[in-house]
Amino acid sequence: MAGRHDQKMSIEEEFLTCGICMEPFTRPKILPCVHTFCRDCLKYYILSGAGVASRKKAGFPCPTCREHVPIAKPTSSLDTWTDQLKDNFVMSSMLESLSQRRSVVTRSAPSSDLRTDLRDEGTVCTCDVRKVTVCWGCDVFLCSFCSAKHAACEEVETVEEAGPKRRQEMLDWLPAMRDLSSRLHATMATAQSSLHTLLSRRDVAQDHVTKAANKAMDIVRLQENQVKLQLKASYAPCIRRQQQRKETASKDLEAMTSVREALQQAVAEDDVDLLRQTPSLTTRFHDVMKKVGERVGEGRREEEEDDPVTFTPAAFSSLCTAELVGVLKHASDQQIPAELVTSPPLSPSATQAATPNATSSSVTSSETRSSNTISSGRASSASDTATTSVTSSGVTSSFVLTEGPMLHLSPSPSSPPSSSSSISLTTQTSNPAQTTSSAAASERTADAFSLSSPELLSGRRKVACQVALTFSARVRGDKTIPLIQGLVVTANGWIVATDAANLCVKAFYNEDSKYHCKKLALLQAPYGVTETEGCVVAVTVPTDRHILLVAVQHNLLPLATLSLPSGLQDSLWAVTALSPQRLALSVCPQGQGGSVVIVQLGEDRRVEVEGCYSSPVKTPRCMTASGHSLLITDPTQCDVVCVTANDGRPVFDRQTNGKSTGVASYAQTLLLVDDSPALTLLTNEGRCLHTLPLPTAGNMDCSKPRALAVASDNTIFVSDDSGRVHRLELCWRQS
Repeated sequence: MAGRHDQKMSIEEEFLTCGICMEPFTRPKILPCVHTFCRDCLKYYILSGAGVASRKKAGFPCPTCREHVPIAKPTSSLDTWTDQLKDNFVMSSMLESLSQRRSVVTRSAPSSDLRTDLRDEGTVCTCDVRKVTVCWGCDVFLCSFCSAKHAACEEVETVEEAGPKRRQEMLDWLPAMRDLSSRLHATMATAQSSLHTLLSRRDVAQDHVTKAANKAMDIVRLQENQVKLQLKASYAPCIRRQQQRKETASKDLEAMTSVREALQQAVAEDDVDLLRQTPSLTTRFHDVMKKVGERVGEGRREEEEDDPVTFTPAAFSSLCTAELVGVLKHASDQQIPAELVTSPPLSPSATQAATPNATSSSVTSSETRSSNTISSGRASSASDTATTSVTSSGVTSSFVLTEGPMLHLSPSPSSPPSSSSSISLTTQTSNPAQTTSSAAASERTADAFSLSSPELLSGRRKVACQVALTFSARVRGDKTIPLIQGLVVTANGWIVATDAANLCVKAFYNEDSKYHCKKLALLQAPYGVTETEGCVVAVTVPTDRHILLVAVQHNLLPLATLSLPSGLQDSLWAVTALSPQRLALSVCPQGQGGSVVIVQLGEDRRVEVEGCYSSPVKTPRCMTASGHSLLITDPTQCDVVCVTANDGRPVFDRQTNGKSTGVASYAQTLLLVDDSPALTLLTNEGRCLHTLPLPTAGNMDCSKPRALAVASDNTIFVSDDSGRVHRLELCWRQS
């Protein structure tokens, strides 16, 4: 019987449900098509866009049958249209009747059905009397009158019985909870301590690895530079002797050719003329043969002695390996703080992967040297044999540099190398003539041109400038003519340029008498560039307002992007290194005067501002450091101003013939190029040493110079607006 009532009520509920909200009708409104909906549902339906307020056809379509429902007063607001519809009183009466019937059925339902309904509602007894029983199946408390309704339930207990039983169960749970809580607290404390210890050990290990790697790179670079310098100095006298031999041989050949032609002419004449010329020809013949024979003999002996150093890549590898082994051993001997020793050891597999195995593999490189020796930190004898053992774990690792910490690489070339990383090249000679020629070569070398020579700084000698080489900076992939805004020559001899037109940084290196290029593409146009330390350059990107650090080693590798503090929101332009960790930047806001900012590069890739002062020129786009001073120029003006780097106090101010587009410094000499076009050499005090016109004709036209850089060998590089780079050479002008 109850099933019929439920089915009937279900049908009635479905019939009395709104077709829009799917809930029982609330204030039902009937449409002309006899469909009924809630008043609020129709109101929101009309306001959602279904209502049409035109004069000809005002109304809305029925949500069910889509029949048009006209509105008697379309001029009224849309939210009042539903008030013009008729109420469905039949539906309202049926809803009220169904509600009353549901309450009657609930009161007369059997205990099993009632228990199901009441279990859903969570309570049964609403009597305001003391509860004496509890039904655990229905999860309700009952009075003595309502307990009879749950007689069919199995889990019914009195309150006096259930209370002590449940209280004892909960009391039995508490000791187990306390014990488990104590164990959890101990586990958390142990895990926290172990985590702190492991993080500390990891940081210490990373610091040791970084220091060892930086030291190793320093040693390799110092040894490379030292070996190159020593080799250049050792071979220079021999090269000059061979050049002199070539010139002497050419003159001797001309003399022999003259004697040979005279002999051939005499032989062709009659006997009287032949006999008349015989004494002079005989003397000339013997003199030429004697001199040429002696020189040829000396040349053969010099050829045997003119290889001052027998140097192979294996020798350099042996030296570097020996130093690296010492550095790694020193790093492995570093003491770990005592508070870190108590941490649990790593697993055997992790230890084997992290620590080099001394017995896994051994690579030994050796080289025996007879008369010419290369030693690390000392001069070895002629019979020494250099043997180096290198131990590694046999694991090959590869690294991809995207963004990492700053590198601490080799010191500046001006600082003397330490005894632990220096390389001495010893050449044994026993020929006094060779020693004499070496001394003469040293005298000629002392007369060579130098930007730091006293003759140049005093202005006693005149200087000549010439273009030695010109090459194009346009390479494969460039879409337009390069616009070289910044130029610098690194310690390894690479020419690094910022190409603002093609949005890239380029590095040119000389190999087989040709310049090759490596290229690093950027998203925005770069501008300034300077070498910070050991073949690492800093590049400014004005649009992005950040500094990009790039390593110049066999390729261009981006190391880190250094963001400036939030207070510096203006565009960065020129940059120059005051020290390996300090940079001077020129900031040029739009429509205002520029300023100079001194920043410190931190190890955590942060930039700290040390000082800031107004620029002495309006647009400081060119800047170079010389000692404790900064030379600043404005490419739009002819002003050249030198100030102290730390506080911007003026040192000197002078005018140039043209607008200065590039500046550089070498030792105590300041160099700048202008669009006159000319190269000007200044002292640190602002005294003009020389003004040298640049060539403006032919393939080596420098009429529109742009950027300027000076290498360690006094070679000057100038870029122009045509996308070319010119190598200038200065020499003493013959008086």
